[in-house]
Amino acid sequence: MDNLINYHVFNYEGIKVYINKALNIDEKVYIYQKAKLPLIGCIFGVKGVSI
Repeated sequence: MDNLINYHVFNYEGIKVYINKALNIDEKVYIYQKAKLPLIGCIFGVKGVSI
C-alpha cells in the first residue's frame, strides 16, 4: 500500500480510479465512461485534471 501514497483515489460506480498527485487537479473532477468494448472493457474519460 505504500505505492498508493502518490495517487488520489476516486470511485466511479464502484470502480477505483487512481490519478497521480503530480498532476494538477481542479476543485471538481469529472470521471465518466466513454465506451464499453467487448474485448477491452470500459474506457473512461476524466475532466478537471491537467499536467
